Amino acid sequence: MTVADRNLRSNQFALLGLASARRGAGVSLVDAVRHAGGAPALVDIAKAAVSGVMTTTAPALSQFGPIAAGFIAALRSTSVFDALLPDMLPAVIDQRFGLLTAHAAAGAGEEGQAAVATQLALSAGTLAERKAQAVIAASKTLMANANAIGLLERGLLDGAGRSTDTQFLTAIAAGAPTVASAGDTWNDVYTDLAAAVRGLPTGAQSRVHVALGVDCAKRLTFAVNQQGERVFPGMTINGGAIAELTVHVTDHLVNDVLVVDAAAFAGATGDVQLESSSAATLKLSTTPAMSAGIGSPPQPIEASVVSMFQTSSVATLVTRSFAFEMVRPGVVKIPNVQWGLVGSPPS
Repeated sequence: MTVADRNLRSNQFALLGLASARRGAGVSLVDAVRHAGGAPALVDIAKAAVSGVMTTTAPALSQFGPIAAGFIAALRSTSVFDALLPDMLPAVIDQRFGLLTAHAAAGAGEEGQAAVATQLALSAGTLAERKAQAVIAASKTLMANANAIGLLERGLLDGAGRSTDTQFLTAIAAGAPTVASAGDTWNDVYTDLAAAVRGLPTGAQSRVHVALGVDCAKRLTFAVNQQGERVFPGMTINGGAIAELTVHVTDHLVNDVLVVDAAAFAGATGDVQLESSSAATLKLSTTPAMSAGIGSPPQPIEASVVSMFQTSSVATLVTRSFAFEMVRPGVVKIPNVQWGLVGSPPS
């Protein structure tokens, strides 16, 4: 899929979401798609959608699949998982997989002699389905605006990417071996990354990536030496490269840095569903209930409840399924990095 195709399909996905948000008050999803300027293929999708729900699992919505695929491809700009997925071993969600790898070296023996497998590795597991969701709630007046499609597309991409990475990065960091940072100088960046890469059992097929936080990315982007030259010219605040390692920036990480061999993972992306509701009730909280309470078990924390009907608003929800499994050691964590922080405590 070319970048142009990806961007077009992601925009079409947002247009379907916008049309879904605009339907109601006597306006069908089909009419809403037409009024939003949707192409005939999008109108056909609207006709086949049951109760306005568009999903890649419905046989009648076969045309929705390529459009949803464009949205998922666009997530590579907002999600570390999706950026690494092309370098992972392809697998199928909820299907057991077995990986048998052998390096056969034929010696100088007689013709017909069996080659000897010098390396043999067997991995097996099941890619359990995970779900990531993003919901955008906005007033019906805003959704009627011609510029709402850009807002909706950006919001759904950002929300789905955050939800995916919260699960992915939390899971792979748990129990990962650590490398203590050497210090806060720019030379220590190279020292730390080199130590982390040495801690990975890499091979010729490895694809090593680095994931770090926003503030860390800012410091690396604008780092200069005593001559005023940029130390890491391949870095930007949105990612880049250091020592030919691809760097991804994520809101999920703050002071920790993860060095990941994507080829050590089996991964997959699955079904996508898009729907809207003007009758839903949303529970809004900066900290999800039951996650930060006290006591044993913890008590639910306070959260505000917003009715879409009472506030004349509409909620658009995207749900994507995905899965991953580490088939061999593939993550090293550098905790609490202080790169470029003046006066940071010694390591």
